[in-house]
Formats: sequence, structure tokens, C-alpha cells
Amino acid sequence: MSRVRTAFVFVLFFVASSALAAQRTPGWFGLAFTYRVTLEHGKVARGWMQLCSVAPNGPAARAGLAARDLITHVNGRPLRFRTQDEVAEWFRGIAPGERVRLRVRRGDAERDVLIIATSTKV
Repeated sequence: MSRVRTAFVFVLFFVASSALAAQRTPGWFGLAFTYRVTLEHGKVARGWMQLCSVAPNGPAARAGLAARDLITHVNGRPLRFRTQDEVAEWFRGIAPGERVRLRVRRGDAERDVLIIATSTKV
């Protein structure tokens, strides 16, 4: 039997505030999301990010993302993060200027989009 667990990522418009961020400024994507997983036998069967909001004119908006979109893959890999901390840590590792390919589901349609992290909020 599978169960769905919801983890909230409280990183409005995704600017990190960890020690890592103090050493190296992480990229900004201009999005906020909740992360959810389906567990089977105690392991992540699948994960997805549901966008809560997208900053106007930010990288996510320029890539065509919108609130309620679901992100199921990053750089061709299915999301298998177990916790919101793992998601946040992964995103903190993205530097400004780096490109990330996201598989986005909106309704019944799926598409891949390329998003480029920026160094600051626009």
C-alpha cells in the first residue's frame, strides 16, 4: 500500500539562507512550491513539486511555469527526494547561470522546460 506524504518547502521564491549560501550565492528560480512523495514499503516511489506561486518576470515565469504546475523530473531524472530538506539542499547547489531542465505537468499535458537560474531577484 502506498501513502502520500506532504512536505512544505518554506523558501518563498527560493533564496537559500544556509551556511552554504553564505559561501556561494545560490541561483534564484522565482518559484515557491510544496513537495510531495508517494511511499511504497518505506521508500520513495515518486515525488513531485507543486508550484504555489511564480514570481512575475522571474526565471520560472520566463520559462512558462505557472502556479499549480507539477514538476516530476529534474534534468531527466524522476524526483526521489525524501524530504523538503533534501530538495532545498539540491536547489542550493545550483549556481546563477546554470540551466536546469524540468518536466512539467499541467493538466494532462507534459513538457520539458529549460530554466536558467539568476543571481538575484528581478
